[in-house]
Amino acid sequence: MRLLVSGVSGFLGHFLVDELLKRKHEIIGLAGERKAAEGCLQTFACDLAEELPTKVKYVRYDGVIHCAAISGVMASHLHPERSRAVNVGGTKRLARLAKARDIPFVYVSSDVIFDGMDVPPGGYSATSPPNPLNVYAQTKVEAEKISKELVPHCAIVRPSLLYRRAGEGEIAAGVEWVISKVKAGEDVTIYTDQIRHPTYVRALAELLAELVERKGRGVFHAGSPKPYPRDEFTRLLLKNFGLSPDSVKTGTVAQTPPKEGLRVPLDLTFDTKMVTEFLGHHFADPAHVLAV
Repeated sequence: MRLLVSGVSGFLGHFLVDELLKRKHEIIGLAGERKAAEGCLQTFACDLAEELPTKVKYVRYDGVIHCAAISGVMASHLHPERSRAVNVGGTKRLARLAKARDIPFVYVSSDVIFDGMDVPPGGYSATSPPNPLNVYAQTKVEAEKISKELVPHCAIVRPSLLYRRAGEGEIAAGVEWVISKVKAGEDVTIYTDQIRHPTYVRALAELLAELVERKGRGVFHAGSPKPYPRDEFTRLLLKNFGLSPDSVKTGTVAQTPPKEGLRVPLDLTFDTKMVTEFLGHHFADPAHVLAV
């Protein structure tokens, strides 16, 4: 297949390009300011807050995987207009391309669209109503809605905390801020009351490739089979990077709330049944991925 892939200069994008090349696909890449992944048939510099490059509208491709975004919750909180222009406007432009060509459209959303308060038994499902607490989450909810309206046969993937093993790839994951601070000898406090399903980036790349190849449709919660308290996951990550798992302090969101008035969800336990059924096996578990 020849695929249009957004975000090939991002953390996920680099691993996704690697996975797609292994599967012998051709890639038309859309890249931001950072260095784009190597191996794309063509790469276009693209600011998704603006119109797509004209050539992109006329190049042939058989599916679209949209993983570019202003992904930082704080970045979106501080720059809401920019976040909406990229996350919502960019999604609309790419979904329109997929609609016009009647081809698969795979959109990477986020687990933070839920408020993490009244979690349903068994966790949030694909049909649980979202209740975003911050700008980033709001943009993801809006982009999901646009994707479904324009491309009813689309696949929407909601990953959680993206991570990699030490030494993998050229770009650090967002969760690695804790690694940098520990190495610098700074005090770090990790929440014990935040519950997430950490998402191994290579496993996510494989899922995205499978979805576009098999024309998967629906909503998929992509993360570890069991939920992890944020501090437990962070200790696994620290150990994998050769650092002491005891080098961080623990606290709660109430004790050490995010800065700038940002609101974040606590318990984002979700149902991963659809991913398990689609893949035929459980998603990657950090206890195994990060084992040393």
